[in-house]
Amino acid sequence: MIEKSDYTNSLNKRVFVLPIFEVKKDQKVPETKNELLLMLSRKDAFWFHEELCIRKWKTSERNSSELSVIEIGKRTNSFKTWEPFYIGTNAEPIFDERLSSEGRANKMTQAYAMCLLGYEYHILDNAFVVHKPGIKLLDENYVFSDLVKKQNELIYDKIVKEYIKYYGNRKECKVM
Repeated sequence: MIEKSDYTNSLNKRVFVLPIFEVKKDQKVPETKNELLLMLSRKDAFWFHEELCIRKWKTSERNSSELSVIEIGKRTNSFKTWEPFYIGTNAEPIFDERLSSEGRANKMTQAYAMCLLGYEYHILDNAFVVHKPGIKLLDENYVFSDLVKKQNELIYDKIVKEYIKYYGNRKECKVM
């Protein structure tokens, strides 16, 4: 639970973002932000995606254990393809089950719908997600696989059109 009031007092639609990290396979998952920062400095942990919150998250008050909002972002401009992990409610657009993680970009359509609706991303300090230990490497062949191509066709030929009809359009919102 957030110990301090959310200083924004925003009436806008919002979710609470958890920065994502990976740790080397031989490492223990960190339990605190301080442990994680030490692992980052030793290159035993890495940001999963270089995200909006890096600078502020790394330099915010390290000795605090309070959960608070340190930054507010939107999925526009240089962050137009951002697909953060977040804590939300049942009010957010649902995940499109026509898409699979094997076809890549499966979270992009939900983030796109949230952009169309004007969602804010409130980035939490002293909270984070760590993937299962082991660094994931990009398989260039997989990126251009038939499954990825088919899923991209579904996204651009059908889903984007449906979302614009349902949620409206904002030129600053991009699906990928």
